[in-house]
Amino acid sequence: MLRHIALALLLCACGTAASSAQISRTTPPKKISAATVPSLILGTCDQFGTSVADLGDLDGAGPAVRALAVGAPWTGEQIPREDERRGAVWILFLNNEGGLTRPAVKIADGMNGVPPGTLQRFDEFGTSVADLGDLDGPGPAVRALAVGAPNQVFNGPGAVWILFLNADGTVKSHQKFSDTQGNFLGTLSNGDNLGASMAAIGDRDQDGT
Repeated sequence: MLRHIALALLLCACGTAASSAQISRTTPPKKISAATVPSLILGTCDQFGTSVADLGDLDGAGPAVRALAVGAPWTGEQIPREDERRGAVWILFLNNEGGLTRPAVKIADGMNGVPPGTLQRFDEFGTSVADLGDLDGPGPAVRALAVGAPNQVFNGPGAVWILFLNADGTVKSHQKFSDTQGNFLGTLSNGDNLGASMAAIGDRDQDGT
């Protein structure tokens, strides 16, 4: 019989292991779903968990030790309707045992800082997510999150949203990048799926901006 075991390593700055923990069938992971978290109100086809990003200690001095952004790109409107697929991102505040310290925060059209009408049918907002750190520096947001909406305007060229987050996981402000917004200089065509995947690559020109 095969046994599947993984090791979680806590690393020193030099890359050596300071400690480790075995993860196997005898140490099951925490499951986060609508069945285990009452504040997660999910539709049957929301595709919660399609994308995940670590947001660090988003609430600072608050009770959570870590926050996660989790995409659910087939989410409908406030009443789950799978044919809408506007999409959503959930912010989860975790304790050191993997449980939640407060109700999950849903970022979707018309909710928690996103004005109604911002997202359109079939955008699939939340297909990808990437943590951008404290993008505005001394500005009012505590962290920025990039969110892909690759099917924007139904089989359109796609879009990427930059969400500037408050410490409670709500959106303070946002910026959209597409073929018509955000000073995006690339050439896009319908079906290009901008935002299908993303990665933060840091300050490539090292100019601090």
